[in-house]
Amino acid sequence: MKKAFILTFIALFVAALGLVAFAHGATAKAPTSEKAATKVEKAYVCTMDDFASDKPGKCPKCGMDLREVKKSDIYYSCACKTKDGKPATCCKTTSDKPGKCKCDVDMKMHLKGEEKPAKT
Repeated sequence: MKKAFILTFIALFVAALGLVAFAHGATAKAPTSEKAATKVEKAYVCTMDDFASDKPGKCPKCGMDLREVKKSDIYYSCACKTKDGKPATCCKTTSDKPGKCKCDVDMKMHLKGEEKPAKT
């Protein structure tokens, strides 16, 4: 009887350890896949000089520290100006990449949520 009790206890103990190990393995993998799903691509910008980089560091134009932002928050828009210096409404081109607008003018970098109100 005592031998049967000890064998039953050992079998239950081994089964419990196996269950704990299995549960730990299942939860250990979950955060890894969640991190991969929520990975945010970063960019580093100098808002003074419309400079963006994939790496941290200093702005090559003014020497200021680059600021970390989400890549998805960067966009570019037409930087055309009228003769008196006000923003022109000629093409209203926007893009997620730098380049020229339809008017063949270099587009200006902006960060979502940091738009400056238009001066009147």
